[in-house]
Order: sequence, then C-alpha cells, then structure tokens
Amino acid sequence: MAARELTESIQLSLQEHIFECANQAIPTAINAAVETASRWGAHRSQGGLCWSTYKATCRRNGVFNGTAGHRDFNEELFEPVSRQIATGWERAFQRRVPGILACFAAKSRNLLNGFHTAAVARAKERRTNVAGMTVLVNQTRAYSQTLADIPTQLTATITELQREASRAFTPLIGEAMTQAYEICTEERGALSRRDFLPTVQ
Repeated sequence: MAARELTESIQLSLQEHIFECANQAIPTAINAAVETASRWGAHRSQGGLCWSTYKATCRRNGVFNGTAGHRDFNEELFEPVSRQIATGWERAFQRRVPGILACFAAKSRNLLNGFHTAAVARAKERRTNVAGMTVLVNQTRAYSQTLADIPTQLTATITELQREASRAFTPLIGEAMTQAYEICTEERGALSRRDFLPTVQ
C-alpha cells in the first residue's frame, strides 16, 4: 500500500510540475522557432552570424565553438521550453520528490515498528523464547535504519538521473534538426552568401 502511494505521488508530482508545464511550453517554442532560426541567418548588422560561422555550426549539427564563442542552435530552440519548466523541474526534483520519499520512509518505519510491537506482545502472550525476541529486536533496528537511509540514497540517485535527463533535450532537438542542418550546409550561390556576409564598405 505504501509503495503504491509512493509511486502514485511521484507520478502526480512529475505530471503537475514537469509534463503539464512542458505541454504548455511546447507551442510557445514552436511559435518562436522560426524567429529564432531567422536571427541566425539575419544580416550581420542585425545580429546574424557570419556566413562561414553559420555554415560551420550547421555542419556540426547546430553546435560550434568558433572565434565568436560557443553557439548551440539546439539549445536556443529549446530555450522557451527550458525557461518555462525550470521552476517546476526544480520544485519536483529538489523538493517534492525528496519530501515524498521521506514520507514513505517514515510510514514504512511506522509499519515496521507496529509489526514489531504486535509481534513482541504476541510472543509474550505465548511465552516465546527470549533469544528469538532479541533477534527480532536487532532485525527491526537494522531494517528501521535502512528505511531511514532510503530517502537520502534515492534522492542522490534521482538527482543524477534528472541531470542526465535535462542534458538529453538538446541532443534530441539536434537529431530532429539533422535534415534541416544538412540542407543549410549544402546551400550555395551568391544569394545565400549575400544574405549571410556583412556588406563591404
């Protein structure tokens, strides 16, 4: 019962703080994508990239470290979503999930202690040997400590897993953009170069 409640509580927290926020943010990111990409190819006087930098970035699937610094087109496309889910992400993984785990551990320890109290009372009624009770007391103490340690251990694991998950977004965008980057890389001709190169004075 406690394990089912734990799973349901974590699922509800992720749904509320991450999935719902992401679902709201995705249309915003879709609407912003064209404007974001247009800025890359804008004239240099309007903040666009040098043609060679633009091409080098596209050739490297949207990520390039050049003389002008680091550019990650995939990260820029993801930024509207990232901005909207950041608060919920932090709330879910730094506060809600650790709190749910701590509550689960406390409930489990209470169940264990309740079982132990009932077992001792029954053993006394039946006059069970003391050696058996000593073993039960030691086991209960050990399991209680294990349950107390679970939230800290699981929170550390979850922290690492959520970091890996957060790093997975932009590579997925890069994969989805592969064909577009290939098309941009193959772009040729005076017109495309004129669009991306600064005007010579």
